[in-house]
Amino acid sequence: MSVPIFWSIRIFISVFAAVSAATLVVAYVLRDHADEVTSTVWIRGSLVLLSSLALLWFASRAAAGHERSFVRLRLISVVVLVALVVMAALPGVLPTWMRVEHVIGAALMLAVVIRVAEVQRRGGVVAKRPASAPRTQGT
Repeated sequence: MSVPIFWSIRIFISVFAAVSAATLVVAYVLRDHADEVTSTVWIRGSLVLLSSLALLWFASRAAAGHERSFVRLRLISVVVLVALVVMAALPGVLPTWMRVEHVIGAALMLAVVIRVAEVQRRGGVVAKRPASAPRTQGT
């Protein structure tokens, strides 16, 4: 598949991962403010960061032609997008600063979902034959 598409997907996910990591830094800085940093903030922040790293891994492997990684990227990016939107919309679950982070993350994930859909529309990922695979006559 086209390298620029996967390049942009990886950029969006990398920015999402950086924002997620920054969220945990902010939580650490605000740790003495019980109203701003609850256990939900630590759990959500950690899960979002882990999901962003998993998405980055799947995007890198999909760019290399791994079809299963592309399927995982397609599925998990939609799940993460929906989870971010729902959590940001629920009143009183997250502090305002983390709701803003979730909205930013959702915007980045929407860009990923759109780009992944573009890859899918163009035919998905074409699996690459490993370099060690023997060539057969006629190919």
